[in-house]
Amino acid sequence: KKLTRAAYLPQLGAQVSYGYSEVPDIAEGSWNMNAMAQLSVPVFHWREKKHKMQQAEINEQMAILELENTRELVTLEISQARLKLEEGLERIQLARKSLEEASETLSEVEVSYNAGLNTITDLLNARVAHQRSEASLVKALSDYEVLITKWLKAIGQLNTGQQAQQNNEEF
Repeated sequence: KKLTRAAYLPQLGAQVSYGYSEVPDIAEGSWNMNAMAQLSVPVFHWREKKHKMQQAEINEQMAILELENTRELVTLEISQARLKLEEGLERIQLARKSLEEASETLSEVEVSYNAGLNTITDLLNARVAHQRSEASLVKALSDYEVLITKWLKAIGQLNTGQQAQQNNEEF
């Protein structure tokens, strides 16, 4: 807006230069000095100034609205990442509880099988359920790590080089 307004204000320019010129064996050397000044005063614009100023104001308002929109989108992204992170924690807790129950069921079925009360199919089904529960927990933990990375990215705290090295050293 200020740049547009400045284009319609009077402008003054000045330039001073000097130099020494000599042509050997033909002319002696001499110093030359030049000075110039220019003044530009806008007089008539045929409403051009008004339209350009209105356009500049509209562009400024659009930039402000775009900034507000971007801030809202970033806030929304942070909120969504935090919510998914909390959901990831709940999935881990649920997977751990499921693993506990599958472990108890497996031990009960093994005892019953050894006593002759269950078939081999029941024992194998219990082991499959236990393995699925373990796999579910591993998946929930790995998904949670991905969600942590997304959350750190959303809040602007993701430092890929150093954090990747720290994570690799921890494991």
